[in-house]
Amino acid sequence: MCTLVQSLSDFIRFTRVGQPDIATFIYRAQPSKKKTAQGSVSDTLLLPSIMRHQRRADLTLRETEEQMLKDFQREAPSLLSIQPTSSIEWMALAQHHGIPTRLLDWTTNPLVSLFFAVENQNSKFPSHIYRGKIYNTQVYAENGSEDTTTLDPDAGPFRFYMPSYADRRIAAQSSCFTLHPQFEFDQREAYFHHYQEILPNELQVTRCIIPVARFGPIKAELYEIGISHKTIFPGLDGLGKSISYANTAQRDIIREPWD
Repeated sequence: MCTLVQSLSDFIRFTRVGQPDIATFIYRAQPSKKKTAQGSVSDTLLLPSIMRHQRRADLTLRETEEQMLKDFQREAPSLLSIQPTSSIEWMALAQHHGIPTRLLDWTTNPLVSLFFAVENQNSKFPSHIYRGKIYNTQVYAENGSEDTTTLDPDAGPFRFYMPSYADRRIAAQSSCFTLHPQFEFDQREAYFHHYQEILPNELQVTRCIIPVARFGPIKAELYEIGISHKTIFPGLDGLGKSISYANTAQRDIIREPWD
């Protein structure tokens, strides 16, 4: 079942279903990027970024990830005021700055996920927002009993990781991650089963869909309550985008009155 969301109030109602619960709720926005042969919008898999990129021909996916993280750890320290202290911290920081890894980005703030879902007003396709449930037994053990290199399909479909908020962007976006086993492309059937069936079931996923026509109005509502590029992307880039949005035709959206 997929809930149709056409306003901020619709989305708030979606987030309240099943509350209260002892679980931690996490949210992920994913724009749809293609259509099926029948013309309907395709669902997007909850697929980590490393599985969505072409690898080097001479390396496996595992080796590709290891090489990118090694390069990042070698070159990033001079740009950081606070250094990560574990492999999972390095992986989370790298993922947040564009390195494809086995981590899947989520947020504990539903309004952050809504912002990402409607940010691109020029999109041709709607966005999905997935909501998952996390319980204590699924939390990544950062005390040495687990590490990012040994998690495999037999260890479970994922581990949940809540990073320290030393990085301003990670903090602003209330970021969290799920860490996944490393499959290779020749294991296509196994990883599709994992990400299409096992993972959504383990997370008890529910989802909503937002039509493209509602991106502009919902984005305007978010700006009105203080959810903007400036708050999501702290720094000059976010500030510049917020000022541009506030003073150009992007914001001139006719909205229905608040419910």
